[in-house]
Amino acid sequence: MSILFCMEPHVEAASPVQGSEQPSYPMGEALRSARLRMGWSVEAAATELRLSARVLHHIEAGIRVPTGELLETIADLYGIDASELETRSAAPHVPPSYDTESQTLWLGWMPVIIGDNADNDTILSCISTALRTMRKVADHQPVYIRDREIPILADLMNLDDEDLPFLTMSYLGYTWVEATTLVGELCAAVGKEPVVALAR
Repeated sequence: MSILFCMEPHVEAASPVQGSEQPSYPMGEALRSARLRMGWSVEAAATELRLSARVLHHIEAGIRVPTGELLETIADLYGIDASELETRSAAPHVPPSYDTESQTLWLGWMPVIIGDNADNDTILSCISTALRTMRKVADHQPVYIRDREIPILADLMNLDDEDLPFLTMSYLGYTWVEATTLVGELCAAVGKEPVVALAR
């Protein structure tokens, strides 16, 4: 499992936080990781499995759940134990949370460690990386913050930062309207008035 450390402006991979309770990777992500370890592309693995690449992508994204027989076939191809996969959820159903003691923000199965003095630039950079990884969103596409993530992010971010809409545009790929709407939603979650005029 990778963890993002947000104490520095750069994202670093690290080993899991000891003693912290961590959700397991969902089945689709575990299958994707196993496929990549084997060096298979989605297309090549799908061909071997006699599936379309789209179906395999949907399984890895948690949109589709493979039958027991298909799961067994995929596990055999990737050289992994299917019984370990059967206990995992197809997609992460872990609500976002923040552990103040370890300074760990959990976005689904992806932990993001927020440092003491992390600014909005650092937080948005790390959140963007985590969400793009989990949701398999390309860098050139927008990655959207879900409603259930807004209250936690509102507590972590400096909502008095006038650059927040611009940072949101930069890291999350939002338009100006989307960025100012998100800032408005973050502020509303904690009962604040936005610092920046939300119309341009």
